[in-house]
Amino acid sequence: MPAGNLKKVLIISRHGERERLVKYAHLLGESSDPPLSLGGLHDMAVLGEAMRSRYFEPDCTAGGTCLGSQEELMYSVRAESSGLARTLGSAEALMHTLYPDSIREAAAGLTLPTPVYSRRDGEDTVLRAYTKCPAHSARIAGWYDSDEFVQKDATSEELRRAVHEALTRLLPAEDLPVSLVDGATPLRDWWNAFDALDVALNANATAAASFGSLLSRAAELAAWTESNKFGSALASNTCGSALLREVSASLASLSGPKLQYYSAHYPTMLCALTALGLSSDSGDTADAWLATNLLPTGSALAFEVDGSDEVGLWLFHADTALGAGAGGPPMGWSRLPQNCPPKSSARVETCPLGDFSSSVSARLLPSDAAWCRACENTSLDKCRAAAAEGLVPAEGAAALCVVLSLLIVLIGFGCTWCYHKRAAGRARASPIVTEIGVRAFAGPGKDAESGARHV
Repeated sequence: MPAGNLKKVLIISRHGERERLVKYAHLLGESSDPPLSLGGLHDMAVLGEAMRSRYFEPDCTAGGTCLGSQEELMYSVRAESSGLARTLGSAEALMHTLYPDSIREAAAGLTLPTPVYSRRDGEDTVLRAYTKCPAHSARIAGWYDSDEFVQKDATSEELRRAVHEALTRLLPAEDLPVSLVDGATPLRDWWNAFDALDVALNANATAAASFGSLLSRAAELAAWTESNKFGSALASNTCGSALLREVSASLASLSGPKLQYYSAHYPTMLCALTALGLSSDSGDTADAWLATNLLPTGSALAFEVDGSDEVGLWLFHADTALGAGAGGPPMGWSRLPQNCPPKSSARVETCPLGDFSSSVSARLLPSDAAWCRACENTSLDKCRAAAAEGLVPAEGAAALCVVLSLLIVLIGFGCTWCYHKRAAGRARASPIVTEIGVRAFAGPGKDAESGARHV
C-alpha cells in the first residue's frame, strides 16, 4: 500500500477467549452464552495495541497506515457487537485499550465510555446470520451423510477416542460431552469435544504441557469441520451477504466514522471471507490454510481504504500455533490477496474501491427479502414483513405449492394414461396408426423421463 494516510478502516474480529460453549450439531446455534475469561481480556488488549500501532499517530507513520490521532479517532469510531456476553465484553475491552481513561473526558472520577451498539440476537442477520438459515442447516445435515464426511469420520476415530480419554482425566463426569459412539464423540459433534479440551487446557497450564500436541490435532480436525460448514458449498452467500453489504456501503461512504469495528465470531469471519470468494473449498491453494487452522480468539479481518481509493484486506492474529498449519499466515498483520474483477482474473493485493463494490455486490444476496427466500426463513420479523408484502412466500405457501404441483402431475399422468389407452385402441384398428402412435408417444415419454433425471 502506498505511503500516506488511510481514509477508512473496517475491522471484524473474533471475540477473546471465553468459557466453555456447547453448540448444536445441525442448527449452528448454542445452548449457552459464556462470558469472557481473563485470557479474553488479554486477547483484546493485544488486538487493541496492534490497531493503535498500525492506525494511530505517531506509531503508524513508518508504515504509511495512519488513520488519525488517538484523540481524533475517539470521536470518529463506531463499535458494534453481536448481542452476546463474549462479544459485548470483547468490544468494551478493545475500546478501553484503544482509548484509555487518560484521554477520555472525565468528571468526578468518571469517564465517558465509547458506545457499543448491538441488536437482538434473535433478529441479527448481520453478524449471526448462520444461526438463522434453515436451508444452510439442511445442507450441513446432508453433508454429514456424504462420502467425504463418512471417510473423515472413519480416519479420525482414533483421535476422537484419544480426546475423550483425555477429557475423562480433566473433567468431572457431569461435564463430559454427552454424545458418544463407541467411546468417542461423533464427528458431527466434534466442536463440543474440541472446545471442552481447549477450555480445560487454557485453565490448566500443567495439563496443557501434557496434552498440547493432542489439542493441536483436535484443533486441526475442528478447522476442517468448521471451514466446510461455512465454506462456499454449504454456506454459499447466505451467511455473509448482510455483513458484506454493510462493509461495502461503509467503505464507499464519504461520511460516517473513519474507524468501524464489529465484535463478532469466527463463523462471522469465515462467512465474510466466503462471500468474498475466499474459502477452504474455493479451489485456490492460497485458501488451503483455512481447512487446517481455526481463526484464533482475538484475530481480526481489516478492510483498509487508502488515499488512492484502493481496498486492501488484512488478517491479524497473535497465535503462535496458527502458522504451524499448512500455509498458515504468520503472527501479526498479513495481507490476504482478494478477487477483483474486472481489474484482474487473478487475485490482487488491492482492489479499486469501485471494482471492490461492484464485485462484492455481484456475489451477495441483494436484500433481506432475498436472504429470507434463500434461507427459507419465515420466522424472523423481517421475513414475515417481506412475506406480508409478497416478497417472500408466506409460511405454508411452499407446502401448498408442492401439493398443487402434485395435483398437476397426477392430472397430467391421468391424461397421458387416457391418451395411451386410446392410442392402443387405434393401433388395433390400423398398423400404420400403430407405428405413428407408438412413435408419437415414445418421443415425449422419453423426453419427460430425461428431464426428470435432470431435476
